[in-house]
Amino acid sequence: MSDTSQGPGWWLASDGKWYPPESHPAPPQPPPSQGYGAQPVAGRQKSKARRVWSVVGIAVLVVLALVIAGVVKNAIVGQTLPMSVNSSSQGGIVLGSCKVSGTQVTASGSFNSPLQTPMNIENQPLPGGEYEMDLTVSDSTGSAIATGSQVLASGSSDWSVTASNQQPGVAPAGCVVNLRVVANFG
Repeated sequence: MSDTSQGPGWWLASDGKWYPPESHPAPPQPPPSQGYGAQPVAGRQKSKARRVWSVVGIAVLVVLALVIAGVVKNAIVGQTLPMSVNSSSQGGIVLGSCKVSGTQVTASGSFNSPLQTPMNIENQPLPGGEYEMDLTVSDSTGSAIATGSQVLASGSSDWSVTASNQQPGVAPAGCVVNLRVVANFG
């Protein structure tokens, strides 16, 4: 040890003194290799945990995306409700469907109208006849939550009736249509 360097290899320590080359501490050695790309056990466990949580996170995001897509599709396209025809309908064969869009329920379709030709009484034609299509929308308990009605002229075969749900928060579960003859004697 000296206050000045005494030749090649002497080194200056942090205490400000010069030391001979043989007293220089050896540099720290790296840990023994475990092979190419190998990690210590703790590192492998952390890496595995990250992969597991990544997979779980991706799965949750996929499920969430599917749920949101289903809700958006129902909001855009609308939900189709089961539709039945009242047994007292007077209009022959009635075909149609019932769709929900927001708070509106629309039933539409076609029917085979016996009034497509003018009505006759004792071979005298009547001025005309009409149908009225009634729509009742029910909830899951069968209670009516909305109604609508549309008059259809004689000779019509297509129909459409819309009803607004007057009970927000109550989901529509089904539709019943009833076709009635309304005669005009003019």
